[in-house]
Amino acid sequence: MVKPASPTVIPSTRPTRPVTPKSTFTQTKVQPSVQPKPVPSFTTFNIDTPNGTKVIEIPNSIKDIFLNEAQVPDGNDTATVENVAHTAMLLFVGYIDAATSMSESCGGGGGSTPELGWGKKDDEDERAYARRCLLMAHSMYKPKTVKRGFHR
Repeated sequence: MVKPASPTVIPSTRPTRPVTPKSTFTQTKVQPSVQPKPVPSFTTFNIDTPNGTKVIEIPNSIKDIFLNEAQVPDGNDTATVENVAHTAMLLFVGYIDAATSMSESCGGGGGSTPELGWGKKDDEDERAYARRCLLMAHSMYKPKTVKRGFHR
């Protein structure tokens, strides 16, 4: 009797790779997009005063007020619009002594200088305070008036 041949298994020479089960449902995680709060941009100024150089940072919206609205008072031939704007910036950040000495060195002195309680008021908007600083700087650049009369 002839026996049926049994199947023979021949090993394959090809590499086998592991089979990973495929996921039929994939869910992508949606990250909530958090928008960063807009940060106001600042401009840094190096202002030379008779008391030395002062480095100050001014918000751009306030800087525009100073640079666009500054004027030199009539009769002051020494000062420039930039001097008045820089003095207003110094007042805005609290350098009162530097602002006073800068205005005096540029022919000012006829206007009043800021008093002891100078500064931003609690209920005052930042832009309104900037305009008040600019008005004070303008008055600080008015030339000294010479009083003539009888001196006894």
